[in-house]
Parts: sequence; structure tokens; C-alpha cells
Amino acid sequence: MAANLSGDSNGIRQIMEWLLYSTDKRVRMNAAWILKNLHKEDRLEYLAPYMDALADLAITALPFRRQMVLALLLDFPVEKSPRIDLLDYCLEHLHDENEGDSSRAFMIYLAEKMCRPYPELYAELMHTLDMLPPVLPPSIACARRKVYAGYIKKDNAE
Repeated sequence: MAANLSGDSNGIRQIMEWLLYSTDKRVRMNAAWILKNLHKEDRLEYLAPYMDALADLAITALPFRRQMVLALLLDFPVEKSPRIDLLDYCLEHLHDENEGDSSRAFMIYLAEKMCRPYPELYAELMHTLDMLPPVLPPSIACARRKVYAGYIKKDNAE
């Protein structure tokens, strides 16, 4: 279905409305999956007007896996003024064991992307990652390792 929607702004809008407004958990999960599997160019072009709605959705109690919405947000470039409420949510909940491991990993990646232009925020992220336990599920450990590697590269470049 995602391949059939390529370039179809009305179809993509309809799927986005299912994600945002459907009361059926399965419909919302399927809509998120379809949107994540669109061609990246289609996601960037047709979902850009919904960035704030996606961010709002990511920080609310979702009836399905949060990582699908976080993965969609990760595709977009960071604006000059990132959504601080989304950043705060990611920083606060990446320690939350009630969140799924993949959601927590995507929170690390998204927080890193939002913090990258701001040294103070980036240092706060590194401090938050330092507070994670030494033994982590593989997805979270990988995300932390990749962010640390990016931080080290950034430090050496300066």
C-alpha cells in the first residue's frame, strides 16, 4: 500500500488522518506503518504540514507503539527552534522501562538530532545517557553507542 501511495497527496493525507483520528488501535498502527514505509521524499513532502501533530501524538499516551511516530519525526530536519516539549519528553522517558525498548532507542536518536546544534543541550543529553544502567537491551545500547560515537567525532572536529 505504501508503494501505491507514492506521489498521492490525497491518499497520504487520508492515511495521516487515520493515524491522528481513528479510535481503532489497529487502524492507527497500520496507518503509522504505511506512513513510515512511504518513500522518504513522499514523507518529507506530504507529512511536513503534520510535524506538530506528529510531535503532539508522540508525547501523548498512544494506543500503539510510540516508535513508529518517533521514527517518522526522525526523518524531518531539525527546525531552528526545536519542539522543547518533545525534547523534554524524550530526555525524561528514555529511562522509563514502561516504554518499549525501540521507542526508547528512537527517543535517544531524536534527542540527539534536536540537541546537536546546541552544545549545552548536547552535554545534557550526554549526562542523561551516562545515567543509563551499564547493561541495556541491544536497541538502547546501540543507540547510546552511536550517539556517543557522534559526540566524540563532534568533539574532535572542534
